[in-house]
Amino acid sequence: MKKLLLATVAVMALSASAAQAEIKLDLGGYFKGYAGYSDQDTANLREFDIKRKSQIYFDGETTLDNGLTVGYHGELFQENTDGSVATGDSQLEESYLYFSGNWGRVNAGRSNGAAYLLQVAAPGADSNIDGQDISMSFFNPSNAAAGTFDQDYKQAGPEASNGVAANQYVDKLTYLTPKFNGFQAGVSYTPEVDQQANVDSVNGMEADNTAGDFENLMEAGLRYDGEFSGVGVHVGAGYTTAGVEVETAAGTVGSDDYNEWNAGLKLSFGGFGVGAAYNTDNNAVDNNGDTDTMVAGVDYTWGAYVFGASYLNSEADILGARTDELDRYTVGATYTFGPGMQFRGAVAYFDESVAAATENDATVVTIGTDIQF
Repeated sequence: MKKLLLATVAVMALSASAAQAEIKLDLGGYFKGYAGYSDQDTANLREFDIKRKSQIYFDGETTLDNGLTVGYHGELFQENTDGSVATGDSQLEESYLYFSGNWGRVNAGRSNGAAYLLQVAAPGADSNIDGQDISMSFFNPSNAAAGTFDQDYKQAGPEASNGVAANQYVDKLTYLTPKFNGFQAGVSYTPEVDQQANVDSVNGMEADNTAGDFENLMEAGLRYDGEFSGVGVHVGAGYTTAGVEVETAAGTVGSDDYNEWNAGLKLSFGGFGVGAAYNTDNNAVDNNGDTDTMVAGVDYTWGAYVFGASYLNSEADILGARTDELDRYTVGATYTFGPGMQFRGAVAYFDESVAAATENDATVVTIGTDIQF
């Protein structure tokens, strides 16, 4: 009997192994650690602090005999983002399956959408400080409660800083075409824009007609990468729209459908890069609720060193009551001291005007390291 049980277990194990996808899972990730000094007008703030951000990536991929490539990507974020856990909290940011071939690629799951994936960013001083998707900030805007400024101009797709249509990490379907003569397009669809909508896979359907929720979010993106007479040309644009489930009172968030679009251009020649990007969204407000953000930047690569500078301007209409404005000037440098290992330093000056009466100026100095593994 014992031999029979052992034989049965062995057969089951072999059967289970044969049924598993032959995908080898690889690990990767990054650690970003920064120290920052900030001298700003806002009262009762520390002048020096240390911040970090780290993730672990899980990647697996295989190509079948018929040419179909099947893969998985996951990202485990190792710090809490909402302050709910004082000791830190691990959160899964992205988790999606993808299929690709000569017909293009489909992503299915919790991931960025087409408007984010195909956008073009301007060069800058330090992408962690002044890039399209900033990782570190040592500046406290006066209108932080309104949450309207897009200091990272922004995570298109969208992830509005005030939480409107926060779509970056919810379940969606995305299709990206293959590249044709440098051109690539993509579309994404999200049934409901609710970060908790798909957390419980066995709890039935999400409630409909819920105040504060958005539905049927569509994204479209187009990008071109090419070269003319030794000049690299990169152009991208994206558009996002979502319907509000329950319309709110005029002039408030949710009084209109969400609409956002972005565009960017970058040129590269010799060791130089120069470019600009623009983003605007209506914050789902029917009148005078727009946030418009523009950034321009330049960089120069000299061996292991990259020197860069950028300028950002963000104007936010606060629900028709006033217009706030933020200007940010940044210069910095990066030194690559090993494969995937960099030291970074930057100096930024912020000029914030709130309600045309309150001024909040700040000078921020940062130094850090960015390790990709």
